[in-house]
Amino acid sequence: MPKVHDLKIWPGPFADVVDGRKRFEWRKDDRGFEVGDTLMLREWGPDGKVPHWFVGYTGKTCEVKVLHIMRGKDTPLEWGIPRDYCIMSIELTTKRDPELDAAVRKLKARKPRLPLRRK
Repeated sequence: MPKVHDLKIWPGPFADVVDGRKRFEWRKDDRGFEVGDTLMLREWGPDGKVPHWFVGYTGKTCEVKVLHIMRGKDTPLEWGIPRDYCIMSIELTTKRDPELDAAVRKLKARKPRLPLRRK
């Protein structure tokens, strides 16, 4: 039975996943990841004003599906994957941006305008 894993991700890698440039996830293999699982990636990071001062979650999320897993414990040491880590091939399934969601809700709440008629 596929599981959903809730994971933090820094803003740079998060943007790359959403844009389709990053199609893998390197993680400590401590959650029982399996092919078919969903990773709920939640953007989390600094405010940019004070070095190493973390704001926390930004509200942006995306879901990815795990397509393939390469586990360190199953690979030769020469490959350089630590025994307790894994590399997952992922595919973006959904993305959420709270600012965009709010703008869409605002547009949907507006009263429709009647078209202007020219005589």
